[in-house]
Amino acid sequence: VIDSVTYYITDGANSLCNITASYSDQVIPVCGASYRIVRTWTILDWCQDINMTTNPIICKQIITYSDQTAPQLTLPPDFIASANQPGCRARPDLPAANVEDCSSWSVIITTPVGPIAGNGGQVPAPGLPIGDNNIIYKATDACGNSVADTLLVTVVDNVKPTAVCDLHTAVALDGQGYGFAYAETFDDGSTDNCCIEDFKVAKLTDACGNPDNLVYGDYIDFCCMEVGQTVMVSLRVYD
Repeated sequence: VIDSVTYYITDGANSLCNITASYSDQVIPVCGASYRIVRTWTILDWCQDINMTTNPIICKQIITYSDQTAPQLTLPPDFIASANQPGCRARPDLPAANVEDCSSWSVIITTPVGPIAGNGGQVPAPGLPIGDNNIIYKATDACGNSVADTLLVTVVDNVKPTAVCDLHTAVALDGQGYGFAYAETFDDGSTDNCCIEDFKVAKLTDACGNPDNLVYGDYIDFCCMEVGQTVMVSLRVYD
């Protein structure tokens, strides 16, 4: 607009009658892929005196290219982890998420036992407890746009206990020639990564005529027919 008259400058043209227009750009980085252009226009009327005050006319235009879109975040699928750590916990390696953005970006992962500063990595100590655990991935680009999503990690105890039984156990008989021993009697320090729930015991052979002794149960019977003999038993440990 010059003297209340609007002149339109079209692509490929830089003059109208005796009026010419040109510009120069200064590009200023802002953040990530964002930037600003300070465009300086110079408009000159060749029919007027050039005085560097009103002719040419110099004006500035600010053009902003702004990244206002959050990254695209795609998580790996939910998975199951084994509680193979002390305290019946799991420290699985969390896989990286797929992140797409026009700017640079970073990822932080929040777990129930602490954060992971990076796109994937091992769960911090002491590890995830038994059950369902929500793992939150958050991607943030250089312009502060962010997006978050949740991965489900289910921790299960699929580690068998380690059974340790007495090498020799003596069982006393009562006055009627009978005696019994509970399954715990034969334990000699069995362990489990979580906790031991129960013990069961069974004889490998039985001279007392009791078929229940050959089936795993809470206890087994002994009788005078076995006095002086070595009776082999089997101990089962349950978590």
